[in-house]
Amino acid sequence: MGQPTVSLVREVDFSHVVVPAGLRIAALRLDLSSAEVTAFPHLPPDWHMTLELEGSAIAHVRANAQHGAAFLPHASDLDRLLAASSGDWSQVKIKGTLFVTTDGDDLRPIPLDESNVSFPAAPKVSSRDTFYRLLAPSALDAVRHPARVEFGPLIVDSPASAKAQTIVFSEGKFADLGCTDAEFLLSRLLATSSYSGVDLKDCEPDYHLRVRFHGAGQVVDVDFCFGCNTLRFCSAGRELGRADFDPVAPELFALFSRLLPNEPTLKQLADRQTAWQRQHPPAPASAPDHSAPSSPTGRARP
Repeated sequence: MGQPTVSLVREVDFSHVVVPAGLRIAALRLDLSSAEVTAFPHLPPDWHMTLELEGSAIAHVRANAQHGAAFLPHASDLDRLLAASSGDWSQVKIKGTLFVTTDGDDLRPIPLDESNVSFPAAPKVSSRDTFYRLLAPSALDAVRHPARVEFGPLIVDSPASAKAQTIVFSEGKFADLGCTDAEFLLSRLLATSSYSGVDLKDCEPDYHLRVRFHGAGQVVDVDFCFGCNTLRFCSAGRELGRADFDPVAPELFALFSRLLPNEPTLKQLADRQTAWQRQHPPAPASAPDHSAPSSPTGRARP
């Protein structure tokens, strides 16, 4: 019997699923056993997802496009939809169905199993150099010259109790971002000085905020995690690159806290910061040194 491997987080890969020409992906059903779902790194725009846990043995993932415009042309557009860990990946079982369609009415099933869905050991994470290429003047026209900018929360409805085992992932209500705020955001997003220039942190970001840029026939999403100050650029369901934005995190946090005062994760982080500041008040200013010799005018000498 082989020895169990060390439990490592891996991300799902659908690139070996073949979608027939002319069809697009409308929904997904995936059952995963002998592995623990740990995160959802990439939810395609305008998709809704639920996770149902059958005890500790099986995870049922259900995802679907909320509108026809969100149907996906390639199975790889679902890559990194979820991340999972296992003590022995050779024992992990995968079973499910991908539903494809031409117009949303005639759903056709494509079976999923270990032969066409995998959790490769090497995660698909963009390198730092790849990310900085996104900031070049010739890249991301939709971001540099947007016709419209929207923003809104990414919702993770976790179970309130151990008995409630359904977790829902979806986009919240979006609103248009005003010109002044959009210009400020762009000045930070497109500046290399906004990024720390160090390797990504050893964590899986919990993206809870999305900004969507429309322009140049393209839609680009920028997702933010203020828990670890990581953002990523995505387009057409694919991650283009991610980086740490530590240098401008306070400014961006203040911006989105003002725009989304009731966003739960931002409020939680703000409350945590306030509590920390109360527990660690700044040191009092030094008392003036009255022992300094006086000048002839009675004022302390410099």
